[in-house]
Amino acid sequence: MAALPYYGSYALFQAHSKKEGAALLGADNIIGAVCEIVFNTDKSGHTSVDVYNPFGANIGKIQGKEAEDLLVCKAKGWTMHAILVCTYYSEKPEPGNYWGEIALVCFPNDDNAASFEAFTVAVAHMIGEGKRVEVDLAAKGIEQVVENNGSWLPSGRVAKLDLEPGTAVIKDHMTASESLIEMSRARNKGCLVGGWLFIILLVVGAFFLIKGLFGF
Repeated sequence: MAALPYYGSYALFQAHSKKEGAALLGADNIIGAVCEIVFNTDKSGHTSVDVYNPFGANIGKIQGKEAEDLLVCKAKGWTMHAILVCTYYSEKPEPGNYWGEIALVCFPNDDNAASFEAFTVAVAHMIGEGKRVEVDLAAKGIEQVVENNGSWLPSGRVAKLDLEPGTAVIKDHMTASESLIEMSRARNKGCLVGGWLFIILLVVGAFFLIKGLFGF
């Protein structure tokens, strides 16, 4: 982990069970969703680094070196975000399980935090489009984020995983139907206005059609 005021990496997580992992098929786990990282400690004192979706559901445990890096970020008091990149299902080992990729974006709670929050949102939007944006920034990239108030985005892309036989991609981008669901959840004013205008036009059109047919 580089001694820079920022940490970014792609990481893997695995659902706690096949039954719980099936939730990754649903609309509550949309690619590009900004998730929360939660540290759960069991009775034996073991701490797992878990990913919670925007609706508060635990969708899996982060594995590997990245889990240790996040413990360091936690000790520093940094803000930590996990962007859902891709979800998978593997038949082996039996009985099979769901897992996925996330993009980690972590930074100090200092004067530059707003720039990195904006950067996180911009990266999440691109990931939702299926673009695997590189988040492991060098010092120059970190400077670019700060200087451009989070509007700068790296041109680098992270290669797709080489999947073993028996593993399938569930989601790797936000679908059109999921986009509509997200807009509905956000109660997008433009969509609401457009929807009402469409309904009004239908009513007016129906009125004139009936008037023409029946002459009143």
